[in-house]
Amino acid sequence: MIDSPGVYTLGADAYHADPCAVPSLSSSVASIIVMRSPLHAWHAHPRLNPAHQPEERAEFDLGSAAHALLLEGADRMAVIDAENYRTMAARDQRDAARAAGLHPVLRAQHAAVTVMAKIAERAIARCPDLSGLMLADGDAEQAIIWREGDTWLRCRPDWLARDYSVMLDYKTTTDAEPLHFGKHIARMLYHFQAAFYRRGVKAVTGRDAPFILLAQEIEPPHACTFHGCAPSLAAIAEQMVDQAIRTWAGCMKADTWPAYSPRIHYHEAAQWAAMEQEERMAGIPYEISQLWEKQA
Repeated sequence: MIDSPGVYTLGADAYHADPCAVPSLSSSVASIIVMRSPLHAWHAHPRLNPAHQPEERAEFDLGSAAHALLLEGADRMAVIDAENYRTMAARDQRDAARAAGLHPVLRAQHAAVTVMAKIAERAIARCPDLSGLMLADGDAEQAIIWREGDTWLRCRPDWLARDYSVMLDYKTTTDAEPLHFGKHIARMLYHFQAAFYRRGVKAVTGRDAPFILLAQEIEPPHACTFHGCAPSLAAIAEQMVDQAIRTWAGCMKADTWPAYSPRIHYHEAAQWAAMEQEERMAGIPYEISQLWEKQA
C-alpha cells in the first residue's frame, strides 16, 4: 500500500483497486459525489463497497485500443488473428492478452487503430500551442497520489510531460468539430476531471500543468482537435471539486454515506415549457375564446 504522496508507475488494475494506505478519492468517484450522492460514490468505490465489481470490458473498444497504441506503444497491443470472437480460439487469445495486461485487437481492426494513432501523433506535433511537444517528452498512465488533511486522493493522467508542464487526455468521439465537441465538455464532466487532475499534479510537483483534451474522430479521416477550459469553466469545476473533497472527508470521518434528500422536491416549469404554453394560448382560435367568455 502507498503511504506517501508522489508520482508512481502502476498498472491499471492496481490503480483502480485503490493502492493507498486508506481508501482514497479518485476523479470518477468524486464526480459521483457531486452529480449523484455520497451513497452512490460509496457503492462505486472498490475499497468501501465489499460487493464492488469492476466494470465488464467490451469485446472491442476502438477508443481504448487507439488510446493504448498512441500513448503506451505497440508493445501494449495484442493482435488477435481472427475476424471476430465467435470461436473459442479467438476468445482464448483475447482473454490471455488481457490477463497479460495487453489490449487485444482483432486483425482487421488493427489497421484502423494504427492509422488513428499516427494521425493523432502528427496532430500533437503540429499543434502550435503545444510548441512542438512530442509524446516522447512524457509518460503515460502514471499515478498521482496526494493528501489534503486526512484525505488521500489519486488520479492517473493519460499523458504527463516529464517537466510537469502539460497534461494530455485522449478522447475518441464521433464529432471532434470544436464547437460541437465543446458542448460535451461540461456534460461529460471533462472540466471536473481537468480541475481534479491539475489539483493533484500541483500538490505533488508544484506545477500548475494545463489539462488539454485531444479529441479524435473514430471514423475516417480521424480528424483531431484540442480543447481546454477557459477561466469561467475552470472556476466552476474547481468549486465542484472542493465540494466533492469536503463531502468525502465528512463522510469518511463520520462513516455516513447519505443518498438523496428525503424531502419532497417541487419543480418549477422549464423556461421552454412556459414559452411553449404561451404560444399555444396565443394561437387559440377566436371561436374557442368566445366559448370561454360565455362560460365566465
